[in-house]
Amino acid sequence: MDDRPEGIITASDVLAIEVAKASNLKGIKIPSELEVIGFDDIGLASIYNPSITTIAQPKYDMGAAALNMLVDLINKKELKKKNILITPKLIIRESCP
Repeated sequence: MDDRPEGIITASDVLAIEVAKASNLKGIKIPSELEVIGFDDIGLASIYNPSITTIAQPKYDMGAAALNMLVDLINKKELKKKNILITPKLIIRESCP
């Protein structure tokens, strides 16, 4: 592209790694020519070269909240509508320093 973006944010770390691989094949240097951010913080993101900047989801907290709701349902308690905010964490690595 003549008007290439400065960076790409993907829906998963796997997609971010694929973007990095495709960029490498096209001779586009990560992060100096294109910054890449993934989502999920899978193990491969930290060992891929360049390591992938990612947004980590607090999976334990998400599971604990879901389990509490499930236990309430099993115990026939009424679930009230509520929003549960679980804050993600940005993990900065080489692909987008």
